[in-house]
Amino acid sequence: LNANPQRHVSGIATYSLNFTYSDEESRLVAARENQMSEDKMSDLEVILGDLARTELINESSILAPLVQKSIIRSVRKISPDAKDLGAKHAPFFVLTANMPSVLIEASFITNPTEAKRLRDERYQEAVARGIAEGIRQYMNTLRHVGVE
Repeated sequence: LNANPQRHVSGIATYSLNFTYSDEESRLVAARENQMSEDKMSDLEVILGDLARTELINESSILAPLVQKSIIRSVRKISPDAKDLGAKHAPFFVLTANMPSVLIEASFITNPTEAKRLRDERYQEAVARGIAEGIRQYMNTLRHVGVE
C-alpha cells in the first residue's frame, strides 16, 4: 500500500524496476520504500545497476502495464472513481529478483476514502482478481513468442 503525508493523495500505481524514475513522485516513493533519503538513492542506483539484467527490466516493463490496467479495470467495477496513477518505474530493492517483477501500490492507506475501501473485502478481491488477470495476460504474451 502507498502512503503520503498529504491525506488527499490517492490512486493505484504499479512499478517495474529501472534505474531512472518515471517522475519525481516515483523518486520519493522509492526513497520511502527503500527506507533511505533521496541523497542515498544515487548509491542504490549504482548497486542496482550492477545487479540488473536488461532482459528482466524489459520483461517487467511489459508486465507492469498489463497488471496496472487489469487492476484498474477490476477495481472500477466497484469503485468507479478509483484513480489510475499508471505503470511507472523506479529502482526498488524489492524488484531485484531474478525474474520479471512488479511492485503494486494498491491505494493510499493515508487517504481516508481509500483506507475505507481497503478494508472492504470486495475491494480486496477486485485488486487480487486484477493482479491475477494481469499476470495471465503477461503469460499469454510469452506463449505468443514461444516462451513456456
